[in-house]
Amino acid sequence: MQARSHGLTGRAAWARARAAYARLAADDGRVPATVEVVYGHAWKAAPRKTPAD
Repeated sequence: MQARSHGLTGRAAWARARAAYARLAADDGRVPATVEVVYGHAWKAAPRKTPAD
């Protein structure tokens, strides 16, 4: 398990992404990008009680 990645993405993947965006950049330095925001919420239900409790 120690050989596994401990992050969402490695340095090489970020370098490839930066290079891809650099190719798309306009003369003023802006790049086309879209953003998707995902929001989630969760809770744990209360434990069930048995007649023995």
